[in-house]
Amino acid sequence: MQGWSKIPRGISMFNTLYVFENYPVQEQSFDNELLILGFDGLEQTNYSLTLAVIPDEQLTLKLMYDLRYFEKETINHLYNHLVEVLKQITEDSPQKKLNELMYLTDRERNQLVVEWNQTNVEYPQDLLIQDLFESQVQENPDAIAVVYEDEEWSYKEVQEQANQLAHYLQKRGVGPESLVGLCVERS
Repeated sequence: MQGWSKIPRGISMFNTLYVFENYPVQEQSFDNELLILGFDGLEQTNYSLTLAVIPDEQLTLKLMYDLRYFEKETINHLYNHLVEVLKQITEDSPQKKLNELMYLTDRERNQLVVEWNQTNVEYPQDLLIQDLFESQVQENPDAIAVVYEDEEWSYKEVQEQANQLAHYLQKRGVGPESLVGLCVERS
């Protein structure tokens, strides 16, 4: 398969592996001389992530990973997602379609939909945007306010630039209620 692909030799085609170990393990004897009662195996793969499924009276899942590629926290999230999907498959209606399965836990779903999606922010209704910006300059003058490509400006630097522009415009006769056109690059 690798010869047919555009992936050069020496580079792995896959970095994950799924294994379904479905080989029978039973007590067997061969000509009354050898009796196999069970066995243990040492598992090692060259893949960064491996999921092995072993059927028996209970289904056993083994999730193996390479510490060079994954942090334990990442694997714990992956494990919890796998458990969540398996719970839904076994507990919910067998008529449920695959695209209806949710891999997020209730806690993660709440975090994404509710906690991280809070858009209501209380702010003083009697202040203008420039007043709010000025308070940010006072509280966090060196914090990054604007990032564009490889440039970063702190709140203090933005305020200085705005003040320079304001003084320039005032010298040209621009005052309150004056319309000023801006020509800037699209960004």
